[in-house]
Amino acid sequence: MSERYLLCRPEGGFNDMLCQIELCWRYAETHGRTLIVDSAVTGFGDDFATYFRLGKGQQAELQLAPERLRQLNAASTFPEAVQGRLADYTKIWSDQAWRFVDASSHAPLTFDAGRRYPQACLLHHQHGGGTVSLDALRRLRLQPELAGHIRGRIAGLGSDYDAIHVRHTDYVTDIDRFFGNLAGKLAGRRVLVCSDNAEVIALARSTFTRADIVTVSDVPDLGGLPIHVHAKAAGIPAGQLNRDMLTDLFALAGSAHLYITRIVDGPGGHLPYQQLSGFSFLAAALNKRRRLVNTLLAAD
Repeated sequence: MSERYLLCRPEGGFNDMLCQIELCWRYAETHGRTLIVDSAVTGFGDDFATYFRLGKGQQAELQLAPERLRQLNAASTFPEAVQGRLADYTKIWSDQAWRFVDASSHAPLTFDAGRRYPQACLLHHQHGGGTVSLDALRRLRLQPELAGHIRGRIAGLGSDYDAIHVRHTDYVTDIDRFFGNLAGKLAGRRVLVCSDNAEVIALARSTFTRADIVTVSDVPDLGGLPIHVHAKAAGIPAGQLNRDMLTDLFALAGSAHLYITRIVDGPGGHLPYQQLSGFSFLAAALNKRRRLVNTLLAAD
């Protein structure tokens, strides 16, 4: 195989995914490789190409076709431990390596971005956030049908609305303090509330009684369990979950005033400092970049 490829399998939340895709895209461009994004085998649970297409001048493959998988499995691969096993290795988290590794060999499922490799295929199957997610979005456009759906939901909110985003399942927000600080600011306003927890939306309706509380997606009540982790067990299709997530994201980005809060606790115990969730960061960043939002949602 004369062509060379970089197979990116991005894990984590949506902001993490975009960051991993962008870092791989940069490496692929620098080293003359074709980027292939395979999100169907990750927590995203579906082909990236179902939701996104390439922007003008961009080159990549946004899904892993069966024939391409057969081609890569027959090629030289790094890490060598998964050569010929790209369809059936098992990833596990290693505290020692602080990354995902192959369950059988414990080889990290990635490569050194500072090196060149002779192998035809490089694999990167990791998570990790940051701010380069915006650069990934600049390379992309939403698929027309999805863009039309999102534009329609945003139009239904009217031309002037505020928005709140609260992460409150695996990561926890001091919701009482957050809502208390908003008291009096939302009276008379239409307020979009987006959360991973149905109880937060119910609490917003009972707290901000002088505001018009609205949503653009259905949040299932999973008793405080993270939707992205337990959706499959709850019978929620990945397509519905991802569509709702992207609708929330762009609706938050279109608000006149966006209120987000820092998370104060996570699944590993107390966080060393307060920080924004990746989704909150991305929503806030897009809220300040209306031109990028309009480009992503363009009907062409």
